[in-house]
Parts: sequence; structure tokens; C-alpha cells
Amino acid sequence: FNLQRYWVEPPGPEESPRRVTPAAISERKSNLSEWFYIPSWKRSMVSTNRFKQGREKFRWFVFTDEYGIGTQLVKRLENEGADVVVVRSGQAYKKINEHEYIIPSGELHQYEAMFSEHQDLPIVIIHLWSLTKCEGANGLNLVYHSVINLAKSLGGTKFYALKIQIIIISNDILDLTGHEELNPVKATILAPVRVIPKEYTNMSCCYIDISLPQAGTWMEKRLINQLFEELSFQYHELIVAYRMNHRWIQTFDAVPMIDSGSKWLKKGGVYLITSGLSGIGFKFAEHLARAAQAKLILIDRAPIPDRTDWRKWLDTQEPQNDVSVRINKIQQLEKIGAQVIVHASNLDDKQQLDNIITRAKELFGKINGVIHTAGTSGGRMIRHQPSESGEGIMASIINSTLNLDFVVEDCQLDFFILCSSIHSKLGRFAQVDYCAVNAFLETFASDKASKTGIPTKCINWEGWQEEEAELNEWWEEVLKNGILPDEGIQALNRIMTTELTQVLVSPYDFLNRIEQENEFKRQFFIDTLNASTQKHPRPELHKPYIPPGNELEQSICHIWEEFLEIDQIGIQDNIFELGCDSLMAVRLTARLQQKLGNQLNLSSLYHCPTVELLAKEFYQSKYKDH
Repeated sequence: FNLQRYWVEPPGPEESPRRVTPAAISERKSNLSEWFYIPSWKRSMVSTNRFKQGREKFRWFVFTDEYGIGTQLVKRLENEGADVVVVRSGQAYKKINEHEYIIPSGELHQYEAMFSEHQDLPIVIIHLWSLTKCEGANGLNLVYHSVINLAKSLGGTKFYALKIQIIIISNDILDLTGHEELNPVKATILAPVRVIPKEYTNMSCCYIDISLPQAGTWMEKRLINQLFEELSFQYHELIVAYRMNHRWIQTFDAVPMIDSGSKWLKKGGVYLITSGLSGIGFKFAEHLARAAQAKLILIDRAPIPDRTDWRKWLDTQEPQNDVSVRINKIQQLEKIGAQVIVHASNLDDKQQLDNIITRAKELFGKINGVIHTAGTSGGRMIRHQPSESGEGIMASIINSTLNLDFVVEDCQLDFFILCSSIHSKLGRFAQVDYCAVNAFLETFASDKASKTGIPTKCINWEGWQEEEAELNEWWEEVLKNGILPDEGIQALNRIMTTELTQVLVSPYDFLNRIEQENEFKRQFFIDTLNASTQKHPRPELHKPYIPPGNELEQSICHIWEEFLEIDQIGIQDNIFELGCDSLMAVRLTARLQQKLGNQLNLSSLYHCPTVELLAKEFYQSKYKDH
């Protein structure tokens, strides 16, 4: 755009170990052996800055647990002079006094009722409700939905000017030592931790994983000291874990993998694939057919006609017809050497699944492996998520996975593969339920591998390029340069010759992307503490300077000028031509929301990149119901 440069250069290598650049993130790696990453952990220290740095000016909401950890933290906070509100889970809403409430975990309006009485101070929430046992999707209310309701109830216009921190403390989620008793349903809580700050830019989140000590012991006292020290400063790493004396933070390591072929498959082996006639499930079926002349049990939700009616169907129906496409896929698999049985089944129905497994054993004698690909993308922002457990897609996938595991429990499998997404580690706007499902699958894989000894693998894939898939706009953008099917099969072959339980696969620099996310979080924290008053001269633009014509345009211009540190921004200047990028856009949206309210969001900025258009969008949104 022939813009003049006025920007201060980022720190040099001596100041930062990794330089995060857009080119490094977007450049596709040609060497497939460099596409692999694994979750890891490194020792870390908490800041030694104690409680006195303005934290007494916050109001602390402690959602207490049944083990007493929250109660002890309340005592420590009150001893430091903090303004503390205790929140307990119960069947009905009850305000005991200004500092103690009982609320049902799945009722959004009760959260809103409580927080409506506390709008005068910045808020810190310590959420310990998931320090409990929960089984199946029914446990989602105390875990996932309670945090979703926190964000929804605090996401209104009344709270946009307040800084809000949500600190979640739980157990049985993170696999550090290999000896943890993991609870996969609880792992869904990691999704809102990652996504809430993307959708509510005045909120920050942190998850702290602990190992519960015996009550009344010196180990419990040590844990309370560790947690209170963790709460004593304002900036937190996203994922933290405590084990005995040590504090750990999550990292990711690159792990090169060489091509070892398809040695993990048995010739003529029997393999079950969910969603085996669509997406990557069908690509896996093709590979198993070619490489092992496999006997395939494909589970699909939609029924197909009896085989005796296929010829008539294909002769009378359009080739693009969904049933015709699936029949052709089955015939294609059989032509390359597979025996194929297709079952239409709702994976939520455990009895139906059990009947399928019984029938497969009668036909083939046994089942050698399972590939579970039954997932779905999200697309709803947190404010549109359900407030309690129900018949939603997330609960369905969780129950489906647990049912599938149950019915193959006695099959002595060679492997159990679960397909997840790399985006669950990044957190994505309007993808919280999708990220939650994938977090469940990841922890499920670790739990199953440690308890059964069956090689269980969760693979966090970058998006595959899928020609026939019906995708929303977000996924279309993600998959534009996604993994090609042949590349995905090569990656699968390499992963299956390792003993790793979880592997991330991306043709891009995932470590750089993680660092970019961390840098965004650090920068946003710094932005809330410091705002520069020095402005640079207006650059030379293609359009002349047009001053604001009303009070709203003047307010938006002032916010942009302050944020970009540029003087004289006109109402027809494009924000992205002025140097704003995608991460800066998120922070700028936060500024706009704090000043103007929730009529404007991140998508508003992309669709209305000038002050003139943004002001019109604001008026239309604000007065559309009047």
C-alpha cells in the first residue's frame, strides 16, 4: 500500500528467544518428517511478587469445592484484606448475604442475578467446582457448562469496562507422570480456558491442575501455599500444573518422524471405522483396503439400501445423490481388495453398537483395530452455547466415544485411534464446543492407554483438504492449504510405528503459532496496564483525510488513534491499511467494547474496516429492535 513506516521494531534475538513472524507461521514445510509435535512439560517458577500489587482492589468470587481447598483459599484471601464472595453449588438459587451465594450450575439467569449485584470492581473468579468426580456427559454441568455460564453472564455490556480473570483449579485432567487417574469429561474445561479470551477480550483465563493430597496433612498445606502464591500476581500462563514441590507449564516439542510404511496393519485385518464413508474416515478406509486388503466395518449415521437394490438405485438416481455417492464409495473399496460391511447406527445407542460388534465377530472372528473419526466443527460463539447438558452435539460425541470403548472392551485390539484437531490447542473464535470435544478425546486416549495397555493414540490433525465436505466459512479458510489425503496417510503411518499416545500434525510451524498466542496474551496484558500517549504523524494514504462528522465517529477515531498511535485518522481510512493485523484487531475490539459496549465485535471490524462504516454498523446494531 506504499505506506510510510513509523513502527518501533520488535525486540532482537538477544531479547526474545523466538521471533514470531507471519511468514514463519504461514510457510508450509516441504519435509513431512518435520510436521510432528508432542505435548510436553517444563519446570517453572511462579512470580515472587506478592499479593500487595493492587489485588485488594478486586472482588474475588470463589466457587468452592467439596474437598475444602476453596475454603482454605477464602481464609487466606480474607486475611489479606480481600473482598471475597463465596459461591457454592446447589439445587436452587439462594443469596445468604452479600458475600455468600448458592446457585445451580446449569442455570444461566442465576449467575446473572448474582453478578448483577457486583458491578463496581474488577473481578477475579477462582473456580473449583470441577474438583469432584463426574462420569459421562452428565458431569458437564459442574465442569464445562458452569464456566460457559460464567463467561455468558459476565459478557454483557455492564461488564465490558471491567477486567475479569477466571482461574480454574481442578484435577484428573493433565497427564504429566503417567500415573494420574484421568477423567476425560473434566478435560472439556480446557476449551473455555483457551476460547473465552478470544471472544471476551476483557477476560483472561488460566487453568491450574493439581493432585489432591490427603486432608489435614503437610502436603495439603504446601498445596494451599502454592495455590495462594499462584494467585498473587495478575499475569498467568494459560496451563499450569502442580505435582509435589514442582510447578510445571505446558509446552510442545517438535519430534521428527521417518517413513516406516504400513507395518502396523495386518493383512486381511478387521478394522472398524466410524464415519467411514465420509471425510478422513473414508481416506483411512481406502488406505486399509489398499495396504492390507482389510475387512472393514464402517459405521455411518445414514442408512443405505440393501445390496440387491444398488443397481436399480444407481440407474435411477443422480450420481450426486448422497446415497449414490456412498454406494459408489463402497464399491470402490471392494474393487481395491476390501470386504466391506456398512452399518447405519447412532453411536449414542450402546445396544445398537453392541449388536454391530457381535455381528462383526460372527462374520470375521475378531476386530483388530478401531479408528474413531466421528467429530464435528463448531461455529457458535460462547454466548450462543447451551447453558446446561442436554442433547447437544458435544454430549453426543462424548457418549458415543464412551459407548464405542465399552462395546470393544473385550476385543484385544491392536490399536484404538481417535482423530482430534490441532485447533483444540490454540483455541478458536466460535469453536469452544469443538475444542471441548477434542480435549475430551485427548484425555480419553491417555486414560485408555494407561489403564488397558492397548496402543491408543489421539492425533491432533491440521485440517485435511476435503472436496465433498460441506463446510462453514471458518473451516473453508482453515482447509484452503490443509493436509492433502496422501500426506495424511503418510503421517498416520509414521505415527503408528511410535509408542506416542498423542501427536499433533501440522505442515506449518506449530511452535511459532503457540508463541504467537502467548505473545498475544502477554501483549494484551501489557496494553491494559500501559497506554502510550505519543502519536506518529499521519502516513501518506490513497484517500485524503476526512474528519469525523458526529460524536460517534469522533469517539471511534480517537480510540483508533490512541491504539495505533497515529495522529489524524479519517473516517474513510482502512484500519488494515493503517497497519492493523489480526491479533491487533482482537485487542482493538476490546478497546471498542470497553468504550462503546457489545454492539461491535471482531467480525464488525473485518466487515466495516473504516470509521464511517463501523459507526453505521453500531447504529444499526444498537437500534435494530427499536
